[in-house]
Amino acid sequence: MPNYDESLPLDDAIRRVFPRADPKGIRQLLERAPRPDGNPQPARVLLAAVLLSAGDLDQLQHYLREAALDFRDVLYWAFYYDDEPPAHMRDFLRADLR
Repeated sequence: MPNYDESLPLDDAIRRVFPRADPKGIRQLLERAPRPDGNPQPARVLLAAVLLSAGDLDQLQHYLREAALDFRDVLYWAFYYDDEPPAHMRDFLRADLR
């Protein structure tokens, strides 16, 4: 998993990671993301799921399910675990890792 830039605004990330999708539809999917306590997932967790999905809707749903189990895993995979991202996602890395 790559070490992505966590300062990206969520709406910008949605538009850039899913350029051909309806951003409102992706946002609705994120807003319905499950969480055990019934509260919405924090924006940082949603951003991590969007970035990790690399533009694949099935992967987005996978990471949202993982976040429902333990959001810390998704945060770690996106922002702390240093690995090579897919080529089309390199622009989303922290600036000092590019």
